Amino acid sequence: MNTRITDSKLFKRLKDRKYRDRFISGEIKRLIPFQLRALRASRKWTQAQLGNEASMPQTVISRIENGNAASLSIKTLLKLASAFDVALVVRFEPIDNLIHWVDTMSPETISPRASSEILDDTESDSSLIGQRIEQDAKDDTVLRQLSGLKAMGSTKQKAGRDIQLLSKVIGG
Repeated sequence: MNTRITDSKLFKRLKDRKYRDRFISGEIKRLIPFQLRALRASRKWTQAQLGNEASMPQTVISRIENGNAASLSIKTLLKLASAFDVALVVRFEPIDNLIHWVDTMSPETISPRASSEILDDTESDSSLIGQRIEQDAKDDTVLRQLSGLKAMGSTKQKAGRDIQLLSKVIGG
């Protein structure tokens, strides 16, 4: 846990269960609107555009972003996640993870890229990796074959034919 947190008054207060429950509830109620605004800003969307993407009125988006939504259902959060093309992750975490998240939070750290962009990049990276693996396999085959030529003590004529063959293998 961050030294700054453990030395703070907040850390001492968090030892009290009632205070801790209020802190967690308050942070979640503050973080969701903050993240929603950050995501919307990163996409350069208006509230109306987000509302359109999420199939909900702009007034609902405004209430959520202002922290005035009494409660948010998983269904609403899933609509918003779908609108931004990101995953919604709801899980139970230890308090130190929440404190770390709160401590390191910024608009950049809580505005994930769209899933489609990540998948496109991953597909592109996978293709490049596949090409590198194929080239490495060819290079390895060539090296083994050249080693074999040396070990066999081939004649110049046989070595010449073998090198031509290897050239074909390298060239694809």
